[in-house]
Amino acid sequence: MRPFVLKLSIAEMSLDHLNADVLCLILALTDVYTILSLSRVNKYLLSISSSRPVWVSVVLDLSSRHLIDLPLDIIVENLSTEELKDEVKRVVMGPRTWSPTSLEPPTLLRRKVIPMQKRGFTDGCFRSTAYIITYVEQSTSDDGAGGNMIQLLETHTGRIVWSWSRLGHIVFEVQCEFRGRSAVAALVFSTPDSQESHILILELDLKTGDSRELLAIDGLLNIPFGLRISGDYFACETVHDNCVLLVNWSISQFIVFRTASCRMELCLGHLLLPHRGRHPHVRLYSFGLFDSLWAPISQLGFDSPTSLFESPPSLTLELASNNVPHHFQLSTNLFESPIHADTYDFISEVTSIMPRRTVLLTRLFSWFRSTPLPPLATYGSGKLKVTTRAQYRLTLGSLPGQPGTSKLPHFTVQSVVRHCRSVRRCTSRAGYGLWYGGTVPSIKEFVVQRLDSFDRVKPLKIPLPDDSPDEVPYDMWLTHSGAVLAMYRSKIVVSHYL
Repeated sequence: MRPFVLKLSIAEMSLDHLNADVLCLILALTDVYTILSLSRVNKYLLSISSSRPVWVSVVLDLSSRHLIDLPLDIIVENLSTEELKDEVKRVVMGPRTWSPTSLEPPTLLRRKVIPMQKRGFTDGCFRSTAYIITYVEQSTSDDGAGGNMIQLLETHTGRIVWSWSRLGHIVFEVQCEFRGRSAVAALVFSTPDSQESHILILELDLKTGDSRELLAIDGLLNIPFGLRISGDYFACETVHDNCVLLVNWSISQFIVFRTASCRMELCLGHLLLPHRGRHPHVRLYSFGLFDSLWAPISQLGFDSPTSLFESPPSLTLELASNNVPHHFQLSTNLFESPIHADTYDFISEVTSIMPRRTVLLTRLFSWFRSTPLPPLATYGSGKLKVTTRAQYRLTLGSLPGQPGTSKLPHFTVQSVVRHCRSVRRCTSRAGYGLWYGGTVPSIKEFVVQRLDSFDRVKPLKIPLPDDSPDEVPYDMWLTHSGAVLAMYRSKIVVSHYL
């Protein structure tokens, strides 16, 4: 059951008069924000909100959504109330010793080393480190047919929970949505000598490793990428024709949209489409707007896509930018909020790239308009760049049977920062960015910093594990839960910090 926001007026009921056990059951169905708010009312509600059963339920909920990296047995049996609160704080605020105000250096909390099979590699965006997807190359000596095997590793035990392979087929992309003891996985694969791609959607049992096919789409000439899963919906983009394929596998129906967006996102019952253009913006579409557009999956084709430009969105957000009319790049990230129910954290980065000869004129215009140009950085080929990073809160509103704080979706601006730093990898929900500390990845350290403290606080340099002097990581990731993954050819090192 999803959490809901507790909303009771004093006239309706006095929470002080409820039994402690009843209050604990109520709080177990709420979100972190509601629990912290009630703890400030009086001493009685503070004692209830601080009880261990309440925080066990909070951590179990975050763990089921894979926003926290703890196995269930450790949560229930070993951690005290304060340790449970610390785990939640690390997800919401990031590691305490990473904070610019910390008096301690970055301190390692725990580290896990996962051996990798030969010729294996890891790729993708990690929500958490509870499970990691790896690609392992395969070949046969008889006919030379090759391919790869997809493996889902459980980080805490290192065991292979689930694997999938098809002889002669190469998997290009995998996306998983974890749902407690189960998960939904979407795969895109093809054969090396074929122009056709295939999509397979499976339901996985994370305890037994069994899988069940939900939907298979074969013979796609438009190569899909950017897989997204939310509820019973699957979406992907296509290399050609700027199309978005939206599928409801529970009823085997689809819609194909034509759009000039970049990196679409799926969230609860909605499709989020960023647009570049002269004025970058984001459009939010409710699935309810598409009721008349669904067609049977047996009729799937890309010949007559529906244009989203002709459909009014549920909500439009103008993104904060640099007000510099030059070539720019747009990147976005959408994170499920661990604090509020039915709420997401949306981050946009608009980067303008300008030739050096136009910088003087741009600065002159910005002086006349009283809008000073942010710090610039060298981009290459005699060009300069400047980035505006903005964080928004997307509240989708209440759902049937789940009372919330609003009826319509809306965006709220959280922060806007202009800087010149290029973030190497994805950012955590807590607002940290990760990049290599040196000019080449062979430097055995990474740099991490809160993205709202650029040009004010020096980044933290944290060395990598030094037990492999002859091997350096080929890639690194910062997960949404604040853990650092260093990928080697022979292993994966997962590091958590205090």
